[in-house]
Amino acid sequence: MQKQTYIKLLNKQVAAGDHWAIRHKAYAYYGGNSIVPCNWKIAEETLLKLHDTQTEDAKYSANSLGYIYYSDRLGEPDYDKAFRYFSEAAEYGIIEAMYKQADMYRKGHGTKKRTRNLCVSFFQTSVTQRPQSKGDEPCRQEHNSIYKGNEFHSCTGKPVEVVRMLSGIDAVDHQV
Repeated sequence: MQKQTYIKLLNKQVAAGDHWAIRHKAYAYYGGNSIVPCNWKIAEETLLKLHDTQTEDAKYSANSLGYIYYSDRLGEPDYDKAFRYFSEAAEYGIIEAMYKQADMYRKGHGTKKRTRNLCVSFFQTSVTQRPQSKGDEPCRQEHNSIYKGNEFHSCTGKPVEVVRMLSGIDAVDHQV
């Protein structure tokens, strides 16, 4: 009963345009939680509302929308929409979106295969990289460096040491 009351109040606040309620509902349904089950369609609809608020959260909602469209969460992947939202989030400086944008350039999903754009995206992530979470910072940096090193090398033919110079992270030596 308390869950139903909470959901009813949350929906009322979302309908009224309350920014906090929109954000809360979007990310509650994006993966689910103890109150609501995962529902990608509701997450998409609410993230689109959040995106339209033009608040600080809009850039993160663009990244989340990119993931919804990139995967098969709504049935079939929609690479055109995914590329659009990842590109927007990348413009905001969301590193995760920069990686997905580069990956889409590499695979030609939602865009033409473009090696030059792929390399530019990796350069941008190298220059702007910052820890997203203190709890897993070393692991995340190593993973990002390995990924950057492998992909940068494959798109340019230049040695992985170039990536080390760009990123300032020595974890590229730990090839998987």
